[in-house]
Amino acid sequence: EEDKGYSYEHIMGLKENIAFCLENGLDMVAFCH
Repeated sequence: EEDKGYSYEHIMGLKENIAFCLENGLDMVAFCH
């Protein structure tokens, strides 16, 4: 269960990071990925 919790938070973090990059321009997307 701990692994699942970590994976869930990790995925949510990636989604937030991607959303942040999209809001700040396509150039940032390449940097974030």
